[in-house]
Amino acid sequence: MKHFSIFKTMALVIAVSVSLVSACTKEQTSLSIDDISGRAKIIGSYFYDAGQDYVGGKYVQLIKPAANVTIFAKISNASLSPNGESTGYTTYSTVTDDDGKFEFVLPATNKGVSVSISPKPFQGTHTIVVGTNNGKPKFEEQNVVYSATETTVTLKANDIQFVDSKMAVSSTQDLENGFPYHSTFIVKVGEATYRKVYISSSEQIEKAYEEASGVEVLTHIKQDGVTYTYAATTNSSGEAKFIIPSKEARWSTSVSIEVAPYLKNNFVYYKLENGSINQYRISSGAYTMFSGSSFIQATSATVEFSDIASAPAQVLKVRMVFDPFEGEETYNYSYTDWRNISF
Repeated sequence: MKHFSIFKTMALVIAVSVSLVSACTKEQTSLSIDDISGRAKIIGSYFYDAGQDYVGGKYVQLIKPAANVTIFAKISNASLSPNGESTGYTTYSTVTDDDGKFEFVLPATNKGVSVSISPKPFQGTHTIVVGTNNGKPKFEEQNVVYSATETTVTLKANDIQFVDSKMAVSSTQDLENGFPYHSTFIVKVGEATYRKVYISSSEQIEKAYEEASGVEVLTHIKQDGVTYTYAATTNSSGEAKFIIPSKEARWSTSVSIEVAPYLKNNFVYYKLENGSINQYRISSGAYTMFSGSSFIQATSATVEFSDIASAPAQVLKVRMVFDPFEGEETYNYSYTDWRNISF
């Protein structure tokens, strides 16, 4: 795998719950914490998305615990003092265990104290799909920085339910399960092809999209605000099959599809001239994605995903139309012949 020195910030997810407690180690303070009789415990866990892998013909998402990461708990001193006259913050720290779990014992009042939880950013790698090699996904590791924004909670002594109800973004169970489901969809690629056919003993020109095999297809799918890239190569039926991980058994999203232009030599072109069908060959050009009216770089469609085995895989179609290289003799060929031709 190729390594890059560019750093990217990746989303690091936090799950927090609160229960009754008794003590904690302090890093710095501008207030006498011993004056606060109430105590509470914050228990949480951090996980992160380390990227993608391909196992048994399926894409999987690498959800890992953030082990040995320093976690900070910052308490507003004003919320600890009886009259709110104190300023600044008192900061505590701890380190996650091998499972990404952490625990804080913090001072708390019956009125409630404001606590901000955040992890120390750490450097790691993130694996992404960059293409295919011999029909299988090709991966690349990027050097990245994993971080998370502060999560602020109001912590009361002896009050479990209050903080749990505030943490609705994601739960520990969601994170630990990762992407438990798999959904399938297919991208079918067709090449615009001219044929000379006989209908009722009469020569005619037929224009149709033929299955394109060995073509690399990239798809981009967003889940939970993160865009994931997947790659596959079309088979002899022109179909690229994608089996991707998902957090839900049923869901829908917009899928972006890219097929890079690829070389085509000796493109066969038929043209009706003076009552006769003549054949021409254009030396070189590229098959390029076509919207039905013009050339495009990508297309998108909404896909309804399902993890149910009996549910048919949704098929998305991509049209590829020949585009001669500049300077080639085209014999008056035009891509506009393929406008409104169905596939």
